Amino acid sequence: MHACKQASKVKTLCKRRSSLSLNDLNAYVSLPFDFDAPEGLPKYRNPIHTSVISRRVKLKGKILTDDEEVDPDLIPEETFADEVPDLIVAGQSNVFVPGSERDGRFDLSPFHVEGLSSGRSVWVPGIAFGIGLCSLLFAIDWIQLRRMPWEQIIVDGIRGSQPKP
Repeated sequence: MHACKQASKVKTLCKRRSSLSLNDLNAYVSLPFDFDAPEGLPKYRNPIHTSVISRRVKLKGKILTDDEEVDPDLIPEETFADEVPDLIVAGQSNVFVPGSERDGRFDLSPFHVEGLSSGRSVWVPGIAFGIGLCSLLFAIDWIQLRRMPWEQIIVDGIRGSQPKP
């Protein structure tokens, strides 16, 4: 799972940035008091979210065509290096989502929280991409970014693109 290793490296790199505290409502407004994050969510508002979304799955050099052959539990732990992706969509019917075990139940989270989260592989016949999209929206709902230079980011992307042949 080369993509999982790449996601792990991106997450490790992005964790170097400063965290946005829970009392920072956005880039411009902060509350004058502290509070705790809801159970299962990071203790800061700008966590990195990594996803691996794959229409097909290649395992041991073979492309698996039958979704029932795909077993996310078979992903070796060393695949992740230091950081676990927050979401894996493996084909049309398999997802790997983070959460934590509490009082005999699995509480879903949009993020893998170090020291708290475990992952769960789930068979969701035909709706893995929908579950993945909802998981991504769940994460975006929590994330607050600092002021971003969106105009410069877009202009740099446009300038760096090649004209269509």
